[in-house]
Amino acid sequence: YNGILGMEREAIIGKFLNQLPTRFEVSDPDEIQLSACFIECDDATGKVKKILPIKISPDQPFME
Repeated sequence: YNGILGMEREAIIGKFLNQLPTRFEVSDPDEIQLSACFIECDDATGKVKKILPIKISPDQPFME
């Protein structure tokens, strides 16, 4: 990935490694994607019944 949380990855990784203030640059909006998951739980047991991965990007829109 070229970015992390919408920012250029080099700045994010540098901030994590050095723990110093860093200027974040917005990454290329044409390369934005969202990755997540939908978790369905059983109300009685509290255990997971189903996990569905979600990936949204310009190439994979959420709804067509």
